[in-house]
Amino acid sequence: MRLEKRSRAYALGIAYGAVIFLVASAIMAGLGMSAIGLKGANWLFLAGIVLILLGFVFALVNFFQRVLHLPMEQLSGEALAPYREANLRLGILTMVDAILIAGGAVVFISVIKRPEWIGPYLGVLIGLHLIAGAPVYGTHNDYWLAGGILLVTFLAVFVHPRDFPGWNALIGFSSMGLVWLSILGRLGLGSRVLRVLQNKS
Repeated sequence: MRLEKRSRAYALGIAYGAVIFLVASAIMAGLGMSAIGLKGANWLFLAGIVLILLGFVFALVNFFQRVLHLPMEQLSGEALAPYREANLRLGILTMVDAILIAGGAVVFISVIKRPEWIGPYLGVLIGLHLIAGAPVYGTHNDYWLAGGILLVTFLAVFVHPRDFPGWNALIGFSSMGLVWLSILGRLGLGSRVLRVLQNKS
């Protein structure tokens, strides 16, 4: 499968990927906040996280608008096939992950009553998602992100004690920060693609 990296469809793919990453970072932020609670100054920490998430939302909305204002490409069915395949693969992968995240949370909280294992579970799941999804759009920096999240997860389990703030806080906030850096990288890549496309049009 070969994707033309100077196309409107590729720019849209970057945007969709950034949205998925933003949702993942919100999940990891929620994991971290649930571990430390909302006592004292933690409300300010939560407010800061929400403001940063809103900033990413506004940046992504602006990016989508810029991409959608580009003229539609007259691509043949054969040229569009790789994009359809990539979007289908990412859609299936994301849907499976959503089911696994929800199911895992129920199992760890309600069935085996070991909520401290939600963090390691999510860290491994998101890391594997990134490894599986990186080849789809050729975003090879996702391998570094996956490695960072998996490293933090294994360090938390084997080195960090389970007591306060515990595994979930360390994994949640560290992964959140790593995913935010990746979103910034995607927005930078998308902006470069947009500049090329705007110069061509």
